[in-house]
Amino acid sequence: MYEAKNYETVNMILQNPMLWNEGMIEETIRQFKESNLYAGRNFNPLTLSDAMKREESERKEKRVVRILMAKLGDGYNEAMTTLTLAFRDAGYEVIYTDIQRPEAIVASAIQECVDHIGITTLPGANIEDLARVVELLKKEDSPHIGVTAGGYLEQDKIPEVNEIGVIEFFPIGTSVPELIQWARDNIKPT
Repeated sequence: MYEAKNYETVNMILQNPMLWNEGMIEETIRQFKESNLYAGRNFNPLTLSDAMKREESERKEKRVVRILMAKLGDGYNEAMTTLTLAFRDAGYEVIYTDIQRPEAIVASAIQECVDHIGITTLPGANIEDLARVVELLKKEDSPHIGVTAGGYLEQDKIPEVNEIGVIEFFPIGTSVPELIQWARDNIKPT
């Protein structure tokens, strides 16, 4: 690791992303400020800010997307198991839960620091529970966690699901490759 011994070394580190590793920008800034090297220098804090933003962006790009799989309604877990394994094999980190209460789903999502919640709707699922999940995410200051759902639901109810804040509803018959492609296009690390 390079040490911020002089102004030129600091600039070299900040301008060369190949030299960065976890926390390197912050450590370089700390060392530089502690050394008083930047006193009297033409030191542009925007350069530091841009470098820190680049480092954070690169860290997010490398992080694997985390998805919580949950269910509403009664029935077999076969669909959830199939989806969990397919998304895992596609490179996502999947947290599988058998819980069905909106409060528990949101609590698990926050505790697990997920980027997205995928809800399988089984017979007996209702729109009010989906709305409650979205509402609780907002209440818990976590609206960045997206919610999708799919499975059993009357066709005429799907527009209502989108109105309550569910990003997308996938009806029965949507293929697993379609779901994974949608996730690749729309779910990013938060």
